[in-house]
Amino acid sequence: MRKIIVCKRRLRVVKKDSGAVTAEFAIVLPCALVIVLVLLGLGRAVVCAMNCHDAAAQVAYYMVTHHNDKAAASIAQRVAGSGASVKVSKSGNVANIVVKCPLIPDPLHILPPLVESHVSQVLA
Repeated sequence: MRKIIVCKRRLRVVKKDSGAVTAEFAIVLPCALVIVLVLLGLGRAVVCAMNCHDAAAQVAYYMVTHHNDKAAASIAQRVAGSGASVKVSKSGNVANIVVKCPLIPDPLHILPPLVESHVSQVLA
């Protein structure tokens, strides 16, 4: 007799939680989706920043080897993408190179619209 009462109590508990999984899934899925989208956007921003810094380093290398900045914009656009812009300023034997690369805009506007990379290079 006692076993039957215990089984009935367990069945009552199971019947009361019939919609809990759906409610949990409805809350967890959007949160997981937001986390994945934020991580993808952050990863893209990191890759863009690395490409921008790489472009500035390549422009600095070109200036050391060729002693002019005529092809600086084309080098930066080849390395960092078509939206990259370059500003080169010389003072004495030091060249200051600034490369700006646009980021893909995110819907929450958390990331900056531009990534900048500054490189100072001593010209030999």
